Amino acid sequence: MEGIRGDDPTDGAITLISSYRLRPEADRSEFIEWARNVDIPVSRALPGVHRFEMYIVTRDDSKPEYSVIEIFELEAEDSLEKGSGSSLTARDWEQFADPSSVRNVFCRRID
Repeated sequence: MEGIRGDDPTDGAITLISSYRLRPEADRSEFIEWARNVDIPVSRALPGVHRFEMYIVTRDDSKPEYSVIEIFELEAEDSLEKGSGSSLTARDWEQFADPSSVRNVFCRRID
């Protein structure tokens, strides 16, 4: 398909959009502070991660609603599996986030 970035199967460039809810008891400001100081720097430093951005949701018309959106630009779909730094933040992340709410979408940008 023409016009899709990375449409060559050997070109691993891919975007991961991950969304999840914070636990009802999680303190949103503590999560933001932890994300800024720990999760974002660790995620950006992982091998195979070209770009990482995190967004706190201010309005969501979907059901169920999501609290956080993360966007990774990855070298390949399995890039995060190769990164050891992600396990460093996983336990802390679960204090804030509801793991059962995670939705991951792997996609390629259309140019």
